[in-house]
Amino acid sequence: MKFFQIALFYDQYLADFNRRHPGREEESFERQQKLLFGDGFSACHYFAEGMAELGHETMMVVANDSGSQLAWQKQNPFSPGDQGSHGPTGAWGSCVPPALLEILLEQIRRFEPDVLYLQDPISLDSRFVAMISPRPKMVVAWRASEVPRKTDWSDIDLLVSNHTPSLLAGKKKGARWQEFLQPGFPVRLARAMEGIAESREVVFSGQLSPLHRRRTEILTGLAMDQMGAGGGFGLHYAVNAGSETPAGVAMHAQAPVYGKEMYEFLKSGRICLNIHAELATQTGGNMRVFEATAMGSFLLTDLGREDHGLFRPGQEIETFRSRQELLQKIIHYLEHPDARIRIARAGQARCLQDFSLRKTAENLEKLLQQGLAAGRSRRSFFRWVNFRPGLRPVPAGGCAG
Repeated sequence: MKFFQIALFYDQYLADFNRRHPGREEESFERQQKLLFGDGFSACHYFAEGMAELGHETMMVVANDSGSQLAWQKQNPFSPGDQGSHGPTGAWGSCVPPALLEILLEQIRRFEPDVLYLQDPISLDSRFVAMISPRPKMVVAWRASEVPRKTDWSDIDLLVSNHTPSLLAGKKKGARWQEFLQPGFPVRLARAMEGIAESREVVFSGQLSPLHRRRTEILTGLAMDQMGAGGGFGLHYAVNAGSETPAGVAMHAQAPVYGKEMYEFLKSGRICLNIHAELATQTGGNMRVFEATAMGSFLLTDLGREDHGLFRPGQEIETFRSRQELLQKIIHYLEHPDARIRIARAGQARCLQDFSLRKTAENLEKLLQQGLAAGRSRRSFFRWVNFRPGLRPVPAGGCAG
């Protein structure tokens, strides 16, 4: 199977990565790929890496990274088409500059994939798929967040997600087949972080936006509680703070961290907080659940509206439902390091056993083999297969609507 994955990385991350790797644009395409993926930004989504471990021929590109993409063009000269002839590539217009879009299309043409995997099917939806000739046998997309009204998934064969509302949206937006799938974490990155000592008491890393109002409220309240009786512990928030950030968050804030810097930050905390976005109802856990446990950090996460059931509270992670419970558990586990360390180690063992990148790639491989064998005409007849205990299935025939 030939598997081609398209990733789009945050512009803020790419700017930060360039700062940490001056002159990297002069390196070869292969060297820049090694640097990018070695840093591990969004590593839970490196499905191409997992598929390669299973023996498949793969290629993964960061379509909006000018450094690596222009290096590929330099090593693989071609005559670009009319860059002005392309319309929007997705619901948010055109998120890849025309010159880089031409490179991406040429990469796909030369690789001739059986499977095209879209990591961001909002920026690159069916409008982008229509630009590809010849069309891959199977187009797969991942989404576990909001789905804008203008999104077009009418030419998506398979939508995978651990977020039930996204799967429901997939059916409405025209994706032919929807399946529940957990992300996975590369074991190599967990091993690379071994030996980093705990140097902070309570850490949080994540985005603040209108989609994270509850998160902002909890972080602000915790800052207030930290100053009260029983408080006095250190808070460290790696967030995108701005002029509208509440003072309680801003006073503990530092610049956002990405890639290896984020993993080191999570690893450095005695307690690693996780607070889901409002959209995380009926989800299998956000990326931080897997990233923190893979690092061997003690994860203290909110339950949200329902328990995702991935890790055992009190044994592999800890959970809270209210601000009062959050404060009580922070104080308790700071005062009981043996229990905290025991839970953190059990959580890491569970993550790397059941939610490794290779495990998740094996589950995706089964879906792809089923899809390629059936052909596009039968895709609507698929049924959910229980690959691993603890996953919440999508009802037979796609999602219930």
